[in-house]
Amino acid sequence: MGKSALIILSKGKDPSRIENWRPISLLNTDRKILAKILFSRLVVFAPKLLSGAQHCTVSGRSASSAVLSVREAVELGRAGLWKGFLLSLDQAKAFDRVNHEYLWSVLLWYGLPGGFVNWLKTLYKGAESFPLVNGWTGRPFEVASGVRQGCPLSPLLYVFAIDPFVRRIDCGPLAGVGIDLAGTRGTSLKVVAYADDVTVFASSAEEVGHVMSEVDRYSEASGSRIN
Repeated sequence: MGKSALIILSKGKDPSRIENWRPISLLNTDRKILAKILFSRLVVFAPKLLSGAQHCTVSGRSASSAVLSVREAVELGRAGLWKGFLLSLDQAKAFDRVNHEYLWSVLLWYGLPGGFVNWLKTLYKGAESFPLVNGWTGRPFEVASGVRQGCPLSPLLYVFAIDPFVRRIDCGPLAGVGIDLAGTRGTSLKVVAYADDVTVFASSAEEVGHVMSEVDRYSEASGSRIN
């Protein structure tokens, strides 16, 4: 259950550059069944535990709702009702760079039972992958970081990993005033996230500097890196 075949899919760009290939893990079926069970138990609590700015794998939210929020902000800017900066932040190799110890610490901090977190750890402890290219298998290597692309549980684990960063922007001491949206009862839009794609609305160059400081802080803790 700890082994996986690693295949790479082209992104349709320059094939001579390694970053233009997307790795996918082909996983053991028993492992995927266990991961699906753990996902079905954890996803129930996602709306309560995750920031309201996160739209991925949270019931009642979707990619469409994230896009519409950003579009509303852009239209307000075009109408002259808001002026500021729209920062579109994308994590480089997001799923592959998650530090495991950081992830387990976040899940425990959010109140997940230690026994449940230990079940999650069993999916990664001693995990190995081997390259599979045109039917040929290569030498296996240890998977020391990241969540498995191709695992039903991975998107949910990733949004928990990035949630502390999203919350620091949305509710932290450096949070900006955001954008007032019609019909939101006085609430403002500061950040919109869909997995690793995070859009931040800043009203000044100073706020942009604060956001980038939070990016550096999160990167140091989690192993992530901005694309």
